[in-house]
This record gives sequence, structure tokens and C-alpha cells, in this order.
Amino acid sequence: MLLPGFSSQSVKLSLSTKTEPTNLNPVSILTIEPRGETAVRAFQATSFTLDQDVDLNSLSSSMANGVLEVVAQKVKPKVQTKEIPIAEELSPKKVDRVEIEGNDEEPQVPDTRAAADPPSPNDSPGLEVYTEPE
Repeated sequence: MLLPGFSSQSVKLSLSTKTEPTNLNPVSILTIEPRGETAVRAFQATSFTLDQDVDLNSLSSSMANGVLEVVAQKVKPKVQTKEIPIAEELSPKKVDRVEIEGNDEEPQVPDTRAAADPPSPNDSPGLEVYTEPE
């Protein structure tokens, strides 16, 4: 900020942080204003709202030849990586016996080589599928 004729002793730099009850993220405001007796020939106080990614602990300032410089670092994001296990693909269960209600014919064993999933009772009404635990 250009402040010709002012020195570091005649300028006050302050930081205020407040949290509103309706907003959980704090708001930080950097204010530059004249100090003490310089108020007679003073500049108007100026305020800046800082982004939330500014590291407030890293703020520093310097003033030379009427130029005020304020420097801050960004907060380094914290990255957490978690490996998610991948379950192995389950192979279709082998169908041992198929019973058809109301039919006295010999039970048929379906061809499971072409089927990706074992038959479901909802596939054919009146068809019950039994599997034995492995």
C-alpha cells in the first residue's frame, strides 16, 4: 500500500478474527490505520478481509519509502490418503439340484458355464432353486 510521507512508526497494522454464530468459519480482517499524532495529516483507515486459506501465523510486514508491504503464506492443505480394499469377485455358486413343482420329470441341472449369476426364484415362477453351502 502506498503511504507517501509515512513511516512504520506512524502506521498501525492490526488483525482481528471473529466467528459469527451463524457461520462456523472465522473471518479475519487486516486493518491499516494512522497511529497517534499523524492522524492530523492522516489517511483513511483501510481494511481487508483475508481469505480462509491464509496462514494467519505467517503474516509479516515491512515499510520502506512510504510503501507498506504485507506478506502471508497460504495454509498448506492437509491431505489424508486411505487405501480402500477391493473385495475379490465372487464366483457363481454351483447349483446341485433343481426342483420343479407339479412336474414329475427328472430334475434338470442348468448349464452354469454361460450364466454369470445363479438362477433366481424370480426368474421362473414355480421353480425353486436349492444350493448347498460350500
